[in-house]
Amino acid sequence: MHPLVLLTLASLLALLFGIAANVLAKSRAPSEAERRAGRGVAGLKHLLQAGEWRAAAPALLITLGLLGVMVFGALTLAVVGGQVVTGILMLAVALFAAARIARDYARA
Repeated sequence: MHPLVLLTLASLLALLFGIAANVLAKSRAPSEAERRAGRGVAGLKHLLQAGEWRAAAPALLITLGLLGVMVFGALTLAVVGGQVVTGILMLAVALFAAARIARDYARA
């Protein structure tokens, strides 16, 4: 199996672990930092600055898992599948999404 396929599957696994961790996190009482954090990238930045790694882990796993699936899936499509144009277009969308997340994080 090609290594890009394995990286795509590993990203999908990180995404699934993030979703499972998010479901489990809903069952426990939120901390004070979680109550003040809010939603979105700004809330995630607040949790990271407060040192609440356990609360931020599901969102980080989901975000990085989705970006990984998009990037490695596009590279797999271009390199392994031979669909170069489609892979480049998918990679452009993934890089645009990553740039938006980085910009929102810097602004928060």
